[in-house]
Amino acid sequence: MVGIAQLVLTLLAVLVSQVGELGVRLGALAVMLIAAVNGGMVAVFTMGIRRESRFVLWLAALVLVLIAGLLVWPGWDISQRGRQF
Repeated sequence: MVGIAQLVLTLLAVLVSQVGELGVRLGALAVMLIAAVNGGMVAVFTMGIRRESRFVLWLAALVLVLIAGLLVWPGWDISQRGRQF
C-alpha cells in the first residue's frame, strides 16, 4: 500500500507540474508539498523512523525542513532577481 501511495504521489506531482493554470510559484509550491509528503512517507514507513527514538524522529523532521528550505529559497530568489525573457 505504501508503494502504491508513493507512486500515486509521484504521478500527482508530475501532473501538477504540467498544469499551466497554477502559475510558476503556486505550481512549484504544490509540487514541493507533495514531494515533502512523499519524503515523509519514505522516512516513516520505508526507513522505520517511527520505530526509533524521538531524537531520530526530530532529526528526520529537521532534515526535511532544511531540504525544503534549500529547494524553495533559490527558486524564490531566482524568480525575484532573475531576468525575465
